[in-house]
Amino acid sequence: MRSSHLLGFFLALLPAAAISHDAYMAYSHPEMGDFIHAFRFSDVGWMWANYHQESFNWAKDNLDPDFWQALLDPLLSQSTALVAALPLALLIIASFVHKAVGGLEMQAAGKSPAKAKRLKYRRK
Repeated sequence: MRSSHLLGFFLALLPAAAISHDAYMAYSHPEMGDFIHAFRFSDVGWMWANYHQESFNWAKDNLDPDFWQALLDPLLSQSTALVAALPLALLIIASFVHKAVGGLEMQAAGKSPAKAKRLKYRRK
């Protein structure tokens, strides 16, 4: 197994964990709404503020307010599952680009990708 596949597996666990958390919250807290009709994804900011209040307060107090408003507020208002899926999406895009560029390099060198991967056995 290549390391990119292993990394992709671990990166896929992030959005799965976020969606599982949201499903658990919707199922265990019926006062938040009907599980089937009003399923809401949690925001990154809500998760951060609820589960680690100290670091949230430290970051808000120590970071520049303009930086907080311009970059962090839009990120913190996004769905946790969406933000957690971004690294996986970037890995998939990078691997497609790598395969496309690698195939073009082999074609330019006059080799086919299938022949380049074959092992050659030479008898002594």
